[in-house]
Amino acid sequence: MENQERQYFTFFLSYYNSIDKLPIEMQTPLYRAIARYSFFFEEPDFSGDSNENMLSALWEGILPNLRRSNKNYLNGKNGGAPKGSHNNPNGRAGTNPKQTENLANKKKEERNMKDKPSAGMELPYSSDKFKETWEELCTQPKWKNKTASALRKSLDKLARYEETFAIILMEDAIAGGWQGIEFNSTPAKYEQWKRTRIQEPTSIDGRRASRKVEI
Repeated sequence: MENQERQYFTFFLSYYNSIDKLPIEMQTPLYRAIARYSFFFEEPDFSGDSNENMLSALWEGILPNLRRSNKNYLNGKNGGAPKGSHNNPNGRAGTNPKQTENLANKKKEERNMKDKPSAGMELPYSSDKFKETWEELCTQPKWKNKTASALRKSLDKLARYEETFAIILMEDAIAGGWQGIEFNSTPAKYEQWKRTRIQEPTSIDGRRASRKVEI
């Protein structure tokens, strides 16, 4: 195998567990053999060592993983030598699995952000109900192409009202397929809603048990 410099390699726990059971005089040659094969692609020579046969047998058990690791390194896998470098002149560009996963997640988040026109905007209310209704409204045919400026103005209008009524305005806009949420009659309807809310039973979320708000 061509001699290539390498800066690091993977040392498996199984290597340590196997070598640690050996007498100390056999451990050093194996550690050195693993390091030199991984860094410099040099085959070890145990000839002349009193434990030559045992070392050679153990080495044969370790060698397949080391070969696989070196091959992946030369092909640019697992953060190995990049394509075109002196360590990998003809291989593929590195494709670290963790980096690939992170990149895929980032792209997915970016796609999700694009699907939400109001992503990143500060909402006047932080409840899940308000957020969900607002996002649903922004995906409606007459809303999904609105500019960020137009959406912010709509949020400013919603902020003038109590959260429950603001949600009602958005739900009515969704149900009616409206392009707006506030009209000339809305302030009067709001005052009527507040008076009626005091007089009539309310549901758990604070809305009237049965109501009809016409805008």
